[in-house]
Amino acid sequence: MSRGPSGISVVEVESELKKVLYAALRLDRTTHSDWFRKRDEAYLPTRQGSVHVAAEAPPPSCQKRRLE
Repeated sequence: MSRGPSGISVVEVESELKKVLYAALRLDRTTHSDWFRKRDEAYLPTRQGSVHVAAEAPPPSCQKRRLE
């Protein structure tokens, strides 16, 4: 998943999975964003205290290494 300062999340998935997901969301009359937010709101409280949120930079394990 790409990371950036915006409120946009980008996830790469197989095209067939994307088609099936969007078809299911359409049947449920919801959007991908709403579906994600609901999952996010349910998941994050279960991780309380174990998630590090950095305002300025991701932890070193998530940063790309610079080649010198």
